[in-house]
Amino acid sequence: MEFQGAANKFRRDTPYVSLNHQGIVWMNRFAFEQFGSPKAVALLYDRANGAVGLRAIDPEAPNAFPVRGKTNSSEKTVCALPFFRHHGLRPEGTVTFNRLETEDDVLVLDLNNVTAVDRRVRRK
Repeated sequence: MEFQGAANKFRRDTPYVSLNHQGIVWMNRFAFEQFGSPKAVALLYDRANGAVGLRAIDPEAPNAFPVRGKTNSSEKTVCALPFFRHHGLRPEGTVTFNRLETEDDVLVLDLNNVTAVDRRVRRK
């Protein structure tokens, strides 16, 4: 069976977002800046189109997911496991999103257009 993933290509000069089996959304500086460098995001799910959205939101809002990052690093993460569990969206391994779009200040992640980076078996 032919492997359907691709070589790891860290893209420093273009927006890059990945999702791992722990429900952590990882983004580089370019993706983070693409939708305004927020301190927190609201997570949206469009079941019909198979897409997840990240929208900047007040960090004090009850549905806010904080955007975290190391002080020395431009990479940012959103720990979104409760959201992905609620919608039954948990990949077996890490996937990267092949196309990123911003629509109405929402960073759209197309779940139907991803590349497998690894195939770790997650613990149950």
